[in-house]
Amino acid sequence: MQSPIEAESLRKRRWAVVLPFMWVPFIVSFLYSVFLDGTLAGNAAYVGVKFFLLLFPTIITIWVLKERVLASLPDIPRQRMRSIVMGSVFGIATVALMFGLLKTGIGDVVHESNGPIRKFVSGLGVLDNFWIFAIFLSCIHSYMEEFFWRWFVFGNLRKLIPVGGAILLAGIGFASHHVVILSKFLPLPWAVLFGAFVGLGGIVWSWFYYKHNTLWGAWISHMIIDFGIMWIGWELIQS
Repeated sequence: MQSPIEAESLRKRRWAVVLPFMWVPFIVSFLYSVFLDGTLAGNAAYVGVKFFLLLFPTIITIWVLKERVLASLPDIPRQRMRSIVMGSVFGIATVALMFGLLKTGIGDVVHESNGPIRKFVSGLGVLDNFWIFAIFLSCIHSYMEEFFWRWFVFGNLRKLIPVGGAILLAGIGFASHHVVILSKFLPLPWAVLFGAFVGLGGIVWSWFYYKHNTLWGAWISHMIIDFGIMWIGWELIQS
């Protein structure tokens, strides 16, 4: 049982490690997609921020917050299965909507980004191994983002502010670095719009996590949607 002084100390530490550091992906995205795009330093920043998504929450949770990693995720089969089903449905529906929108005027805007997308992928050095890169992003990187944004950021914010505010703030943080990346390929108003859709996805995934107390549904959903995005990216590169 924590004393009031210990509880207040933990609260302050939680604010200190979550609120400033949740913006690291946003700040670093300017390095690898704007200022150092296509350079060795830019690629190093891109790789480095991926390690950050896993290592920072792990180290901070154990050494600063003095808590167990993923300790709040009991493996309850019924909740896990319900989360996976809901996540799969949401993911498939979102991919179907994405491909449907490509057949509208939005598709014309997206197809105009094929040159910048090809240049960005080439600058990362993965153009010749695009599908290995796509599988990594869709399967592994999606979990890294869920671990950071849903388990660490939202999971800590919900202990500091009401759940609705925690879901919204985590969603804004999740959307922020995607807007920077999207602005490389699309006009800024479209990048902001699509980034808002990303933030909405983050809000849904935080709700999945809150509802079922497991990352499974959010991860599966995120994975399905990322595969859809990678498929669209591949078609744009080939065109």
